Amino acid sequence: MEDMLSSVLETGEEVLWRGKPETFETLDKTNKPAIVKSEIIKLVISVALIIAYIVAAGSNGAGIKPGIIIIILAVMAYALASPFLHANTLRRKVEYVITNQRLITIKDEAKGVEFDKIKTAEIKTDADGHTTLLCGPASVKTESDKWRTNATLGLRLDNDTLDCDGLTWYAIPNAKEAEALLKKYLPL
Repeated sequence: MEDMLSSVLETGEEVLWRGKPETFETLDKTNKPAIVKSEIIKLVISVALIIAYIVAAGSNGAGIKPGIIIIILAVMAYALASPFLHANTLRRKVEYVITNQRLITIKDEAKGVEFDKIKTAEIKTDADGHTTLLCGPASVKTESDKWRTNATLGLRLDNDTLDCDGLTWYAIPNAKEAEALLKKYLPL
């Protein structure tokens, strides 16, 4: 991550603060209801697809091909694992950086957005006590049970203006220190 960060820093740009998301439970108070609901929906849809396939194949006399059922089960397994994979990605592969010019998120690559491209921003805390930075209209209006997922999406820009449409930093460590810095640069 250090190499990735130094490769994107511009001349005169200084790192003022950096941190990885603080520890959080995947099925915490804020996210458990939404995750459980989506997992049930995924299971119901997958079972319905398998039943529909078996009925259709049986009524047409085409015979049941195990490969199709295996594909449906594989897609279902990935879909069921995705909330846990996203949480793990945040825990292990994400770092937030505040410089004197912009916000940088490091994941598979480093992406930054200049402060003047962030027209709206808020800092909020969820029911589990995780402080989250929400930048851009798409992020600011998002409910707390979507913050973690949005954080894995990374930076989203408005296609017309190239302003920040959505950027979420979930579970900011040393939140008070970060917030004090952010108040100097963002419209909080």
